[in-house]
Amino acid sequence: MLRRTVCIIVATAAVVGLVSMARGLFHVAVIDEVMTSYDGDPSAQFIEVRMLASLQNFVHHTILAAFDSSGAYIGDILEVPGDVANSGDGVRWLVATAEFQGMTGLPADFTMPAGILPTGGGMVCFGGGGGITAADPPSWDRTDFANYVDCVAYGTYAGTANSKTGTPTTLDGDGHSLQRVGNSMDNLADFTCGDPASPENNAGSSVPLAATVPCGVCPPEVDPGCLSGFNKGMLLLKDTPAGKEKLLIKMLGGPSLVQTDLGDPTTMGGTAYTACIYAGTTALVGHLTLDRAGATCGASPCWTATGGAPPDGKGYTYRDSTLSAGGIFKLLYKSGGSGRSKAMIKGRGAGLPHNIAAALQSSPSATVQLRGSDAPQCLSLTLSSITKHDPDFFKAK
Repeated sequence: MLRRTVCIIVATAAVVGLVSMARGLFHVAVIDEVMTSYDGDPSAQFIEVRMLASLQNFVHHTILAAFDSSGAYIGDILEVPGDVANSGDGVRWLVATAEFQGMTGLPADFTMPAGILPTGGGMVCFGGGGGITAADPPSWDRTDFANYVDCVAYGTYAGTANSKTGTPTTLDGDGHSLQRVGNSMDNLADFTCGDPASPENNAGSSVPLAATVPCGVCPPEVDPGCLSGFNKGMLLLKDTPAGKEKLLIKMLGGPSLVQTDLGDPTTMGGTAYTACIYAGTTALVGHLTLDRAGATCGASPCWTATGGAPPDGKGYTYRDSTLSAGGIFKLLYKSGGSGRSKAMIKGRGAGLPHNIAAALQSSPSATVQLRGSDAPQCLSLTLSSITKHDPDFFKAK
């Protein structure tokens, strides 16, 4: 009887130990790199997972799940159909579309369907229910983020943040990758724009992919060469309620400028503009890009030159009531003598970038820089009088 009891105890301990070990056979890992499109092709996508310890290769039946920019669950990108051979700290495995593999010649460890990973903004999560004791098929709740090992929320994502994302990154993975540079469980701090992208499979094979959409539109820190000297201004960011988001940038009473200091957006292929937003003067927390040079909004040109055609006029005005370019409704640039130049950007709706307010809420100041793709000057304004700062609303003058 004693021998039987001992055997039962040993067998039970072995099963408990096996289950405990199984729970650790994929959990010590992170989503390391994500690409949502390449060279204008949204079917060219990949997700790379990096192990942070050995024995993390038992990934059979784990799940990669996709969420849209509002945070709604779209569906499973993949129920991983098997384990991978190699494990160890820093070892990676790759999930990619057939289109991506054909384009690059890099074989993925697993193939995902094209187009399910959102471009522009969304979230991808990994984990839940895998390992050597996993149920087949997994039936756990995909909206319970406690079930996931890691999540990456990016771009225009406006859903609720969770313990796996922290503050979502405002960067996207279109034409370049999102690359992990930290493990703080805060996407804003942990990801950068990858140029080149460097997807790597479990065998250690990799290919460098130069960005087809440049990463370097906004410098990582405030550019000291931009023109400052504005007498006053404002930055307002409002992320809620959904569909009624607002953005307002004002740069008033600025330095002496002529019409062409900010380029010429009135002709096809002309100047594209980016507003770069920084916490203080050191940390880029978001950007807003308007690339509609020479375009038509409804029956009229989006851009008009004010006070005459370049180079002898007074500035430019952009208007688009359809908000088709990232939620931007109006951009105004007016040249003038010292103390008379100004720039203003207004935006509204769900197309605006989200989570910039959250990234600024503990910063003592904010800096906005307006850059033109081929402009001889960029404009800069630092705002230190913060009147409201919480995760959904930021206002500074």
